[in-house]
Amino acid sequence: MNWRSRIVRSLRSNGTRMPKASENYGKGQMIATALLVIDMQRDFLETSGRLALPAVIAKLTLEGVNAAVAQSVAAGEEVVYIVNAFRDGDWANIFRKWAAIAGTPGAELDPRLTVASSYMFTKDRGDAFSNRALLDFLHERAIQMVTITGVYAEHCVEATVRGALCNGFSVTVLADAIGSSSDFRVTKAIARFRQLGARVN
Repeated sequence: MNWRSRIVRSLRSNGTRMPKASENYGKGQMIATALLVIDMQRDFLETSGRLALPAVIAKLTLEGVNAAVAQSVAAGEEVVYIVNAFRDGDWANIFRKWAAIAGTPGAELDPRLTVASSYMFTKDRGDAFSNRALLDFLHERAIQMVTITGVYAEHCVEATVRGALCNGFSVTVLADAIGSSSDFRVTKAIARFRQLGARVN
């Protein structure tokens, strides 16, 4: 059993029904939801990328994200892509192995990713909400809940979970649509998401 199967099994082991992200539990109504796709870029997913996930994990994460995109499109939800676009002269590039520098091929979305909208926001920090335009976009569409997917689970995904919660959104993270360099890192990140108050499906 691979790491992703183990995580999803553990989420379901308590026998509780896993709710749909856009379900309003109290009134049985749907609330406005957006899917956020975080950093699904070539430098993080292709085997030749500067800061690439292991190939098997990258493949599984892409499959999970693409499934989430398809489900969101079918539900009529907004699908929003957030990408890193780091400045070439940023000293922190040393620690990122010069991955996802703005204007480079590695900063492009992975070609295996399903792109279902033209909504794309750049960032040069972990939290997608560091770009105020994303928050404005969601508010303009009366979005109340965000479903978060992407990489890396313990870095930009977690920072965006925190940012979304701080900005008053209900947050769901899809366990089979987030990735990192190991099973251990994803499992630890999921535990933190729950501690922060996010729902994990």
